[in-house]
Amino acid sequence: GVTLNALIAANPQITDPNRIFPGQQICIPGPVQPPTCMPPNFIYIVQPGDTLFSIAQRFGTTVQAILALNPQITDPNLIFPGQQICIPGPVQPQFPVCTFRLTPTALAGNSTALAYLDFGRNLVAVVASGLPKLALGVNYFAWLTDGAPTVRIPLELAQGGDSRTLFVGTACPTVNICRFSTILITRDVPQATTPGTDVFFRGNIRQQCGVTSTP
Repeated sequence: GVTLNALIAANPQITDPNRIFPGQQICIPGPVQPPTCMPPNFIYIVQPGDTLFSIAQRFGTTVQAILALNPQITDPNLIFPGQQICIPGPVQPQFPVCTFRLTPTALAGNSTALAYLDFGRNLVAVVASGLPKLALGVNYFAWLTDGAPTVRIPLELAQGGDSRTLFVGTACPTVNICRFSTILITRDVPQATTPGTDVFFRGNIRQQCGVTSTP
């Protein structure tokens, strides 16, 4: 069987569904195959009063996203109760954010450092507290290494003190940060393109964040 709304949709020439006459030709909708709907997407059965807009709002998606999964809907203003449509499922980022403490070396003394990685935005932020003041001609840098061309992140002085300082640095590399396995904090000359031997902190990104290398 088919619904009244399906008959009306298939027969736009019928302006009053309560007035048809003998001999009138009407179009009967054939059986509609439910759309292919793979997880995390799911099937929803249209209820009386539903519109694509109200359905999209209910499930936190858009009309355009629903139409993309339902090519059988040729007119977004024409859906009917009982119709099966595919709704986009929630998509969770594989690795949203990761924050961890970096491991100090003997050079670090009592200083501490944290790394924050946002894999959704490809953002890296590093904060190091209690680092010794710098001599002229050197700077602190964070480095992403092992797995892709090395990324250098300058650490800028954020707060001064008599003998210890706070340094911070952020970067959005052009290379996917999932490709790196190691993060370092070093003291190097400004023109350095690879990390030197004065390593103050190190951390294993893949171990701490549970990520794997991506192309």
